[in-house]
Amino acid sequence: MKSNKNKFLFFLFMLLMFQAWMTTVQKEPFLMSDFPKAGSDGLIIDNGKIVNSRTETILWNYSSWIPDSVERKFFTISAIRAGSIRTAGNTLIDKNNLISVNEFILYLPRALHVGLFSPFPQFWSGKGSSPAMTMARKIVGIVTLVFYFCLIGLLFAIVNYRNNKLLWTMVLFCLFGILLYSYTSVNTGTIIRTRYGFYMLLVSFGLAHIVQFFLMYKKNRDNLKNI
Repeated sequence: MKSNKNKFLFFLFMLLMFQAWMTTVQKEPFLMSDFPKAGSDGLIIDNGKIVNSRTETILWNYSSWIPDSVERKFFTISAIRAGSIRTAGNTLIDKNNLISVNEFILYLPRALHVGLFSPFPQFWSGKGSSPAMTMARKIVGIVTLVFYFCLIGLLFAIVNYRNNKLLWTMVLFCLFGILLYSYTSVNTGTIIRTRYGFYMLLVSFGLAHIVQFFLMYKKNRDNLKNI
């Protein structure tokens, strides 16, 4: 058991180091990784708000209770989400942008909902952007139902192994990755593609627990027959 724990922690450490390396080797800084200055691109700062004077839209509401270095990260995610909204598409959901840390917090339950259960039924049928995408919608609906079933297995696994720290580490790590993409994109297709690694790990674990349950059930039933 200790050996498996060490292997898991080593794998998690290497994964985090890879993510850090990807951030380090990025040649160009994140667009809008810092708060814009007043006067640039028609922006003004008024009563703790960043406002686009051309469109009279509020881009960000400052929060007084959170460190500036942390708030800049939220602003970066908000800017990426705004870009996703402008890109548009046929599978957009929640086209409202998040313009404050408080809105990010309030959106958390919905972000989990989108990250874990999208695509939603309205995208399981109808006409897509091409005949291939129209067929893909029908296939995605069936696959999504299977994933829902696997997530039920994951829920039972969490209940059964609720004292297992390794399980909680995996689940929380995957949920964090899924939430990141739920916050940064409003396009269902983009969310499905980008969350894949995190999501499939949860789905696979849920499926494994379901298979284990049926194998144990079959074994117990056979033992009862032999009595």
